[in-house]
Amino acid sequence: MSLADQMEITVKDRVRKLAELFDRSEWYEDSPAQNALDLLVDLRHYCDAHGIQFDCVDRRAYECYLTEKRVGVQMANPDPDFEKHATQP
Repeated sequence: MSLADQMEITVKDRVRKLAELFDRSEWYEDSPAQNALDLLVDLRHYCDAHGIQFDCVDRRAYECYLTEKRVGVQMANPDPDFEKHATQP
């Protein structure tokens, strides 16, 4: 199985698991778009509660997302300083 195939399976698995989370949760009972909105709002609150800069996490997540969209071109290189940058005030 190629790396591109493995990445595709991983993305599909994560999407499936997230859909299962929405199905099991009493907080996410709306449309997929409303659920996504509510999840992002909740993630912002989670980041605030843990001293994490949401904008830093969001930028890194978007970079990873774009890389995964280009399946097979390259893997996202983990940033060893990501955690440090995400938690700085």
